[in-house]
Amino acid sequence: MHRSIRTALPVALLALVTSLTAQTQKRVFISDGNPSAGSSNTFPWSQEGLRYQLIFTAAQMGNVPCVVNDILVAPQLSMTPSPKTAVYDDIEIRMGMTSQSVPTTNWSTNNPNPTVVYRGPLRATFETGKWREMGLPKTFLYLPLAPANNLCVEIIQWKFNPARRTETVSIRAVTAPSTVTRAFYYLWTTAQATPPTIGSGACKMGLICDNGSFAVTETGCQSSRSTPLSIGATTFPQWGKPFGVTLTGALPTSPVFLAIGLSDTIGFGTTLPIDGALLGAPGCFLWNENRLQVGSVTDGTGAASLNFTIPAGGGNPRLYVHWWNLDNAANALGVTTSNYGKILLGT
Repeated sequence: MHRSIRTALPVALLALVTSLTAQTQKRVFISDGNPSAGSSNTFPWSQEGLRYQLIFTAAQMGNVPCVVNDILVAPQLSMTPSPKTAVYDDIEIRMGMTSQSVPTTNWSTNNPNPTVVYRGPLRATFETGKWREMGLPKTFLYLPLAPANNLCVEIIQWKFNPARRTETVSIRAVTAPSTVTRAFYYLWTTAQATPPTIGSGACKMGLICDNGSFAVTETGCQSSRSTPLSIGATTFPQWGKPFGVTLTGALPTSPVFLAIGLSDTIGFGTTLPIDGALLGAPGCFLWNENRLQVGSVTDGTGAASLNFTIPAGGGNPRLYVHWWNLDNAANALGVTTSNYGKILLGT
């Protein structure tokens, strides 16, 4: 039997709601914020062994404190197929305050007091012509105190997933105008005494400040109608405000369950995700652990939604969700699953 959500999760998804209100998300961009303009480069998202730094200036950040809750990414326009998911076995994301407005040839000068925001496995989906949320597992407090009032974002690509290497290395970032400088060194992970090279061609990147984020990644499996199950959201998640998780592509008028957990890397006593082929559902994955299931029924088109209000409690926890659909004709298990979403709570 599933435990109550109060005991299973650090936040309570208490009240189902019937209406949602429009909300505006605060986004900050390293360049013009246009994901459909610019050339392409393998740095920083598709080059194993790379160390990479770029700097958001205080002016770009609005020169006001913010909690960096997520990173926005966009690939080159020629990437096919789109969307495509990069799978990193070991990625390190550092952030730190700096007095530099432009990167130099010294790693420590660019990021003198770095914080390791996250290191470990990560999945992120890229889509041409669109900003996609990466689903940053932890937050960073941007606190502009002169002279260190700029923000250095640093990426180290330690290891790609061997099974998804071809897919990951084909994702090239859309680049900013030549006036935006980057610091980088290819294969730094095997030559860590090497200083960076600097030059133009920095990737376009965005940050979500203070507000919550809903990052969708991977691909759902096929229903018995040969339609992929796709998860979505009605808005970004905020403490004390309505938030809805949606489903499309499922079997019409059939039971569905939203599986909610605290991790997309460990669950069910093993490493995630779990391939449903082991259970008779090839191509269907258990993406996150399952601390709680909330049930619903799809409508005549195979769509469903669950709307929640998450009571204000502070902090920036991460929840992971995907849908299960009872579909006896789809496979031997009689269950299909959607892709999954990362709920990054914020204001």
